[in-house]
Amino acid sequence: QSRSSIAYEVNADHYHDGRIKPGLKLSLSGQRGNFDYLVSGEAEPRWEYRKGYETSILANGLPNDTVSRKTYTDQQPIVLSTNLGYQLSDQDITHFNLQYNQNDAPYTEDRVITDLLSSPAKSDIQFDNVGNDSDFWEIGGDYEHTFQNGNRWKNLFIVNNKEDDRLRERFNINEGDVKDLFLKTFNQYEEKIFRTSYSMNINPSQDLEVGVERAQTTLESILKLGLTKGGDTSNQFGGLSPITDSNATVEEIRYETFAVHNWQINDRMSLESTLIFEESTIKQSGDISKKRDFNFIRPKLDYRFDITPSLQLRTTIEKDVAQLSFNDFTANINSRDDDQNSIAGNPEIRQEQSWRYDINLEYRFNNDDGVINTNLFYHDLEDVIDKIDVSTSAIIQSANGNIGDGERYGGSVDTSLRLAKFDLPQVLLTARVDVEDGVATDPFLGIDRRLQRQGRGRYRYGFRHDMSARNINYGINVSGSFEGGSLIYDIDKIEDYNMEDFIMAFVEVQGWGGLIYRFEATNVHEQYRCRIRSRYAGGTIATGVLSEIENSCSQAGEKYAIKIRGTF
Repeated sequence: QSRSSIAYEVNADHYHDGRIKPGLKLSLSGQRGNFDYLVSGEAEPRWEYRKGYETSILANGLPNDTVSRKTYTDQQPIVLSTNLGYQLSDQDITHFNLQYNQNDAPYTEDRVITDLLSSPAKSDIQFDNVGNDSDFWEIGGDYEHTFQNGNRWKNLFIVNNKEDDRLRERFNINEGDVKDLFLKTFNQYEEKIFRTSYSMNINPSQDLEVGVERAQTTLESILKLGLTKGGDTSNQFGGLSPITDSNATVEEIRYETFAVHNWQINDRMSLESTLIFEESTIKQSGDISKKRDFNFIRPKLDYRFDITPSLQLRTTIEKDVAQLSFNDFTANINSRDDDQNSIAGNPEIRQEQSWRYDINLEYRFNNDDGVINTNLFYHDLEDVIDKIDVSTSAIIQSANGNIGDGERYGGSVDTSLRLAKFDLPQVLLTARVDVEDGVATDPFLGIDRRLQRQGRGRYRYGFRHDMSARNINYGINVSGSFEGGSLIYDIDKIEDYNMEDFIMAFVEVQGWGGLIYRFEATNVHEQYRCRIRSRYAGGTIATGVLSEIENSCSQAGEKYAIKIRGTF
């Protein structure tokens, strides 16, 4: 038998600066005998015009300066993907996957910096031109063979590559568009994974899977910083004086040997046990040459108990080892701070480890009227990754590194409910609340504080009303975070972040030609995000003195979208 269908969606987004950007999604799916396929592509607009304003006061309370910003980001990711499957025989099946993602995000920024300490106040105008090219591709596949006794042999591979090429050039408009900053970064990530496993049925209530996985991850990184410091200049640094010329290659070879045992204890209880032995070698070359070996044992227990047909208990105990970000090994950029062109790397950084304890209780209402899920968790952390002091005799600077042990704990309630008891079964309410806390010892101040940018928790709520008789549905979704606690402690500054709620309302109608017409309104309240930054001079946040406080807010405005979906 053969079958196929095409689904499509066209849309247009209207932004608060008057821009209208089109978008398109298209997919072809089908089956021809033992062959099935899915091919899709999309180009979604991500234009952003962000307006921001910052005020700075000195430690003695005097106004220092103001900064007015306008940032234009022209981003429209293009994603192409395919998934092909073929049933070779009754015992053999294979799949092949391919994805390509072009995610360029160039932007320009105009800044007007007004010095309030001079009389009269003096304004400087700066212009940033940032080219940001990003490409990603991935190829993957799997093959599975089922033996006559029901045992299975599975293999898969994944190869992917991501390149980020970024160039920031800053111009001083007051001095005749003179360039005073050249900052170029290039990062190429590559990952190759191969995994093979064998699954067997021990008895009707137990099965076992054993296997091995090999992964090779590589980062090639380049950073070039040029400033108007006088002396020799170079075309490779935009005609400015070379300040930093860093390059590095980081490679990790990782092996995992694993065993997964599933046991259906009885009709109401099950236990999944996992044991993973991981060993890896990380090599770094370029500015620094270094080689380190690691090995970890990672057990996990997952127990489920159906207390009643509607009430389920689930508990998990797991040893987790977080994967390192290779960007932490090498010099990189800080896009959040105009006064900090680059940040240092740390070749000594180690993986953050944790013992994780989770307990979930889920209750399902009768007649599919809804569900309530509650969760409590506690994470015992080791080698927490945060900012550490890597200063030299010439400069005070920090890098991501390990600061010792810590804790993370909290809970959540997640619910969805149909209002059937109020004769409104087509109305669905959803809500979720997460609260969390944690503690680690700050490496600069020596005090116990929250984990970096952890926050106090998040929430979301919304409703959806399906008017089936009229082929209309509408709703609204709101999400946000509790204010306070989202702090970043760095060697010479402390940052406090806060953001207003994200709101999206929609109306969807099935109309002419069987098409679905959808209207969305996003952030009609303009959703401000703000940051208070306290800077210290003459040392660290522990040894220096408060020099200024910056209060900055920005908003990208509202967005309205029209989407039309159909199939044929």
